Amino acid sequence: MLLAAAALGFVGWRVIAPAGKDAQQTVQQGATSLLTQPDNARFIVAQQNLQIQLQAAGTYAGAQMPPGLTLVRADEASFCMQLSDGGPVSHLQGPPGGAATPGPC
Repeated sequence: MLLAAAALGFVGWRVIAPAGKDAQQTVQQGATSLLTQPDNARFIVAQQNLQIQLQAAGTYAGAQMPPGLTLVRADEASFCMQLSDGGPVSHLQGPPGGAATPGPC
């Protein structure tokens, strides 16, 4: 939360301060990146949990998900988890190594 507040404060300051469009766009992209980091962290933790579950049980099914993430489908070979905690819905399909994409599973 503190990181998000700092990022928003910085963006607000940069919007008020005179700057070229390129600088403003760079700042906005940086703030967006900072704000999505908690979501990325949840996907990373979830992928680690999925790997542990696969090693322990031979399937991704039943892996624990961080708050806001739902394991929509999982079997021995693949999974799809979805982030839907009030913001834009995104999902990540695997086996691990992919990137989160907008939209549901």
